[in-house]
Amino acid sequence: MSANIELGSVADVTAAAAALAGLALSARSLKVAQSANDTAERTRTETIDAARTAASREDDRDRRALASHLQAWWAYTEDPSISTNGAKMYGVVVSNRGSTSAVFHDVRIATVGNNHPSGEDIEIVTVPPGLYFVASNAVTGGSAWGRPVLVTDESAFFPLTFARKYDVTTIRFRDQLGTPWQWRPTDGLVEVAPEAGRETAATP
Repeated sequence: MSANIELGSVADVTAAAAALAGLALSARSLKVAQSANDTAERTRTETIDAARTAASREDDRDRRALASHLQAWWAYTEDPSISTNGAKMYGVVVSNRGSTSAVFHDVRIATVGNNHPSGEDIEIVTVPPGLYFVASNAVTGGSAWGRPVLVTDESAFFPLTFARKYDVTTIRFRDQLGTPWQWRPTDGLVEVAPEAGRETAATP
């Protein structure tokens, strides 16, 4: 009878050991599966984040490329439709041209070279695609700047490329999505925070 009891005890111990081994194997398998799931989820999250980052960079690049269509520089013309008696008329050419059409709003251009006492900036509510000339009225009194005139013959306008006294120092505007931008010679084109309380430009 003692032998039977010993044999039963051995069998119980063996069964218990097998059960424990199976439990340990199941736990290990579960841990491996959980680790694999965690890795897969981390990889999926990283892939989604990378795709979103790439899409955001592409969107920023596209918006910047669109905003870069707006440019301005000093020029003069003797075009009889603008100047008087064939005299040189100085002013700023405002260009909105590019492969993609865009309309810019609340454009404000600061310059040096216009000696009008008011020191006014050029302000234009809306700049559609095209090339425009804004005459400097420094010597004629009244407003510092004339109204934008659509340029139909670009060859009649000559940029002041070597005259340091004439320069465009700042261009501020909003793109068609309402995003404010600023360009300066030292900084280039940068997206900026909206100006608090800024009034809409007055020049139609």
